[in-house]
Amino acid sequence: ARVHDGVMAEAHSFATIGKEFRRGGKVALTDEGLRVSFDVVVPPPRILRLMALRRLQRLKNYFLNQLFPFGPLSLVALITVLTTTVCLVEEDHWLRNGRLANFWWWLMHLLPWAPMNRFMKLAVVTAWAGVILFLLLIWVQRLLLRAFLAWRGWMYVPRGKPTKIMQIKLLIWSTGLKVLMGRKPMTYSFQSSMPSLPLQSLSETCRRYLKSMRPVMEDAEYALLEEKAKKFLSSEGPQLQMYLRLKWLFSKCYVTDWWLKYCYLRGRSPIAINSNYYCMDSEYDFKANQAGRAANLLHLIMQYKELLDSERLAPLVPTVPLCMEQYKLTFSTTRLPGKEMDILKHWHYSDSRHIVVVCKGRWYCFDMETPQRKLTAVEIQSQLEWILKHAASSPPVEDGSDRLAALTGGDRTHWANVREEFLSRGKNRLSLDAVERAIMVLSLDEDKPSDWTSQARNLFHGNGSNRWFDKSVNMVVFANGKAGFNGEHSWADAPVTGHMWEYAQITGEAKHSPGYDAKGNVNPNPSDPQPEKLPTPTVLKWEMSDGLRAAIAVSYNTLHELIDNLELRVLRAPYGAGFIKTTAKMSPDGYVQMALQLAYFRENGKLCQTYESAMTRFYGNGRTETIRSACAGASAWVRGMEDPTLDKVAKVKLLRAATEEHTMLAKDAMSGKGVDRHLFALYCVSVGKGVESEFLQQALRTPWKLSTSQQSQQQTDRHSVKNKDDWKYISPGGGFGPVADDGYGVSYMVMPDDRVYFHVSAKRSSPVTNADKFAERILKSLDDIRQLCEDDKAK
Repeated sequence: ARVHDGVMAEAHSFATIGKEFRRGGKVALTDEGLRVSFDVVVPPPRILRLMALRRLQRLKNYFLNQLFPFGPLSLVALITVLTTTVCLVEEDHWLRNGRLANFWWWLMHLLPWAPMNRFMKLAVVTAWAGVILFLLLIWVQRLLLRAFLAWRGWMYVPRGKPTKIMQIKLLIWSTGLKVLMGRKPMTYSFQSSMPSLPLQSLSETCRRYLKSMRPVMEDAEYALLEEKAKKFLSSEGPQLQMYLRLKWLFSKCYVTDWWLKYCYLRGRSPIAINSNYYCMDSEYDFKANQAGRAANLLHLIMQYKELLDSERLAPLVPTVPLCMEQYKLTFSTTRLPGKEMDILKHWHYSDSRHIVVVCKGRWYCFDMETPQRKLTAVEIQSQLEWILKHAASSPPVEDGSDRLAALTGGDRTHWANVREEFLSRGKNRLSLDAVERAIMVLSLDEDKPSDWTSQARNLFHGNGSNRWFDKSVNMVVFANGKAGFNGEHSWADAPVTGHMWEYAQITGEAKHSPGYDAKGNVNPNPSDPQPEKLPTPTVLKWEMSDGLRAAIAVSYNTLHELIDNLELRVLRAPYGAGFIKTTAKMSPDGYVQMALQLAYFRENGKLCQTYESAMTRFYGNGRTETIRSACAGASAWVRGMEDPTLDKVAKVKLLRAATEEHTMLAKDAMSGKGVDRHLFALYCVSVGKGVESEFLQQALRTPWKLSTSQQSQQQTDRHSVKNKDDWKYISPGGGFGPVADDGYGVSYMVMPDDRVYFHVSAKRSSPVTNADKFAERILKSLDDIRQLCEDDKAK
């Protein structure tokens, strides 16, 4: 229980009594002294049973993960075989009378024993030896698997036929990996075997950093940076590296906790637009009404959640396993505001069984299960239809509570103060608790966006008061049945929620659900039970005051300044990976990045420091690293492309060299050979130790004027990008805001057919950027590169 400070003589009381079935506490300061009382409500038998079963399931999964790839039967078999063998061999056999056997017999006799005959004692001693041997086998398997997973040679195999030595290495590696990984892993089975993110040498990181900065700096500026780097390497750098190596030795990932704390949770600026991201619907029209579409998607997402909770969701293994740690916070997670630093709060299943719905400025909640089972899609639709009817028949909200969610999109310290002053007691505390504990938030919007850009803008920020930006997942369903979601970024990166969306929308809705009837309602599944009469959704109540309304207005105005300042354009290029791979014969990602570099160069006459996100989930607790796409090859290529005296053959050669260099940079970043997370961690150490470093300060404060990210088309095996019938269901992806005030945010998805989707963002306040014009420059660059490659192929 939180205690509300009281300084007056009269009574001050505070209660944190949660929803049904939870403990509550009260603290009261009176003239007689401090009174503390607690209420403990014992859950009814059905809830106790569900809680017990869930905890037993988690305990079972824990032991299965610890034993993987072996299992309890393997342990029983080993003990049985070993005990039988030892009991049947002669007395003088080494298993019963050797040095190891004698030592084990002596060691076991140090323990207290119940009276039993010698033969029974022999069986018990041997069984314990079997347990120790089994644990030793698991330990060896973990060490070997970690070593195999740490090898990145497979990523650097050159195109064409590899050398004989490399072929042998790959054969040994792939065979060993297949044996060590076992069969049918659970979601987190590989977590204890994930290797640690490597820590590069200081000199190598500085070398790579200087090389990346050369193409984007003038000669004099670069010479000064070189001097700072030399000074860093000869003075404070080695000491900072020593402290960082100590952290590396005792942590799975030396940077992730600092990345979360300093890049996300300690940020005081609004997370809306600046940090959150959005993901869009597919182009395909499912011809569903709003309630039917929302119900079907919610039902499929709950199926995904059940797989995740029971750890039956298959881990992602594209070639080697990816770290699945971020998935633990997918649902029932909220970023709570703090005065100096936010915190991530995750609620257990027993405390989070409901969703919250916002519709026409009103807030509702209802459980996603009955006492016996989960709700069916038809039952969910009936609850949502009740909400839509109630919101439509209710008078307009006039007390200001319809703008309450704007607090989550404003300044974080302001939100923390408002939360403590106005939302920490009474009805407001209970309603806020319902929102924050919810599995997710659903927004039933009145808008009917007719094009990609308007849909993206709505998903990104809504009307400024119908998105709870602190929530891990805000699903949005529009009045025309189109859908998408807004994601809070601190707890995980976009591919994690993308996995959920792929399961529910791209594959689940299209292939694994009954679909919709002629009126757009969700069809019942033949295996579903008969719908039950459910309790009507709860309408959340808020007690508004002049002070709270004024505080909301501050956040609302702050958020709308961000919204009004946002430029956003979603567009589609007329060709995709098919042309890039078959005709141009280049890496699609490198190809698109070179188009972005060309577009930026044509606009500004120079390159800029460019951020492209690369995942580091090959390592335990890994998140991202930076691919510095504005490399030397990119610089040579864009200048060559704009040189009228250079022939097309030379230009294609420069383009190919640039994409190959970019591909190598991407592999290095995913392999722990990037520079930015290392420099960031060194900067954190320098701040903690009170060491001033000009070099690190410059490295961390240089703006990313072009921030980019490629989005995956497929993460699961529930569909295939090779199947043309599946293409119409794939989402165009999502986007994010610009990182620099005078920069661009560009996300893109390269489709296997004739499509590349781009999401381009910028700020209107900048006189040097324009999202629409930059989007057109991207299309022009892609068209010019395509023409160049076609002419080259025709020769």
